Amino acid sequence: MDTKLLAKLFELKSEGIKLERDTKWYNYKYATLDQIQDKLSPVLEKLKLLIVHKIENEQLVTYIYDTETGESIHSGITMTTDKAQDRGSEITYYRRYNLLALLDLKTEDDDWKKAQDSKKSTYDKKNFGKTQLDVLKKDYEENPSKYKNMTLEQLLRNIEKNWYVSEDKQGWIEEFYNREIVKKYSK
Repeated sequence: MDTKLLAKLFELKSEGIKLERDTKWYNYKYATLDQIQDKLSPVLEKLKLLIVHKIENEQLVTYIYDTETGESIHSGITMTTDKAQDRGSEITYYRRYNLLALLDLKTEDDDWKKAQDSKKSTYDKKNFGKTQLDVLKKDYEENPSKYKNMTLEQLLRNIEKNWYVSEDKQGWIEEFYNREIVKKYSK
């Protein structure tokens, strides 16, 4: 392989292209092919690189050509479906993943971050107990306006930033919320 192509691919990688998982399908978020192409296009033009997708021998093959030297790299994925509409979706999916793989692009994974934060909250935070409930009640007595427009979910989320709240302790908080906050501000 020509070292010029490798140098260009390295430069592309150095651009720090950030892709966001901004589209949701079921419970999964992903970066769309359009977003990938939009972010890559100016860098590809600058480096004089061309991306071509072809179907060859029942594989979707993605080529990256150096337009100055004619050198290329490629990656292929075997197609698995014969239905026309399913095949169209499969082609789009494979184009996206071939590009991510060939260029070693990363997508920002908010779901993964949330999962890690959730694990951290479960294992690294102290348990919410009676003492913390007393502190919450005292804070409410001293600063009731702070809680005026707060929903139960917001209250729980604020508490869970610092404490692990088991299901039975959520009941304590819900009882406090309904007895004190809802009662006072629903009048």
